[in-house]
Amino acid sequence: MPHEIRECDGAYLLKASGDRILLTNAKGVEGGSFGLAYDPEAVALTGIERTGSPPDYLQWVGTSVRDVCSAGVEAGATLAWIQSLSAAGIAIAPGTEQEVFRILWRPADRPARTGATVQFIDCLRVRPDAPPVEITLSVEGRAIRPCVEDGWISIGGLFRRGDPNGDGRANIADAVSILRCLFLGAECPECQDAGDTNDDGRLNISDAVYLIFWLFSPDPSPAPPYPGAFLYGADPTLDRLGCPRSQTTCEEVRTGL
Repeated sequence: MPHEIRECDGAYLLKASGDRILLTNAKGVEGGSFGLAYDPEAVALTGIERTGSPPDYLQWVGTSVRDVCSAGVEAGATLAWIQSLSAAGIAIAPGTEQEVFRILWRPADRPARTGATVQFIDCLRVRPDAPPVEITLSVEGRAIRPCVEDGWISIGGLFRRGDPNGDGRANIADAVSILRCLFLGAECPECQDAGDTNDDGRLNISDAVYLIFWLFSPDPSPAPPYPGAFLYGADPTLDRLGCPRSQTTCEEVRTGL
């Protein structure tokens, strides 16, 4: 039988935004827990990382028992964390939409859809005899139920990493196009995944530097898919960047992610 769900406190919000979990909190948050549901025919969850100050305790489980969830929940994961196990009062400072976790996604092996809803849920169990993992924040030692805002993770189009100007080649012009976007107000790449050469989920100067070193020194190649492999593909690590339209319409596509 579904367990009772408490009314949420509007001063606290957990928000899913692409590969990020954002927290709005009126007071310091000492820890918390929540469950996430997603469509396994579109994406797979491979990990959850704390951003910012690392907690003393962080546990995520991706094989939760779904016996109390609705029929619409096909896959999920639970997360629990405590900022400090030894010092009272250590907490995530009050703030608005501050990034607290990064969710590591990859496309499903043969994705049936172009993306998936990321939904906060509190019906998952880590084992059959355990209680459901609640959507809860610890504030001054009290359990607070935050409000939640579900999100969307997009698989995006097919591209070659290192080719942000989309001309089918990786060369110094691609590094310059990234710098022009960042510092000269020029048009940024439509397919930002192609410019994210170090695959950290951000488009910044390190991508231009990484690309230059790859082109002109024996440094490691970018993360796949990249031009040297002569294959297009979807981003194997889904993040806040995207590629709204594929860089190719041909059949030169990498299928093994």
